[in-house]
Amino acid sequence: MTDQTIVVFGHKIPDTDAIASALVMADWLNQQGLNATAYRLGEPNLETQFLLDFAKTVAPKLLTPEDLTKLYNPVLALTDHNESQQSIENLKDFTIGYVIDHHKLGDLTTFEPAYIRIEPLGSACTILYKMYQEYGLTPTPTLATLMAGAMISDTLNLTSPTTTDSDRKFLPKVLNLANIQDGNAFANQLFMAKSNI
Repeated sequence: MTDQTIVVFGHKIPDTDAIASALVMADWLNQQGLNATAYRLGEPNLETQFLLDFAKTVAPKLLTPEDLTKLYNPVLALTDHNESQQSIENLKDFTIGYVIDHHKLGDLTTFEPAYIRIEPLGSACTILYKMYQEYGLTPTPTLATLMAGAMISDTLNLTSPTTTDSDRKFLPKVLNLANIQDGNAFANQLFMAKSNI
């Protein structure tokens, strides 16, 4: 798959974890010499846009079904979802090479063996942080900021019932990589952005 384009995207109506995990997964693949590009299937919400601005980066490009058909033999990498109804409409026409998710198992099938990580953690970005560690890779401070924001958002700053010991263990490490000194203040800024309707 090294000569193919890997198209990375989260679910429709994307939340912070869907956008952040797509950007982070693309970097994880690129650091291994693969050709990956992050996309999104919808507009960032207020919290996500605040996080992107805070990290001084931009949202990935919008991907439409028509855009996907124009790419030469792409391999798809799905983050933060594994159900076809949450994904791009023409998903079944393409090869799924990667799935990184923390939700229940959905209805996807693949044409060939795929790299699949579905773990019951608080955020897809928690899984991705583990993957960086396992491969001896390090996210940039910008990507670590996105990861921290996604982990905080999905776990409500480690207070939601879906929070795991792994989330509690890894969030401080990711905040450190992001050079964020006060995680609680950062979380409050995220939540204020989310409620600014």
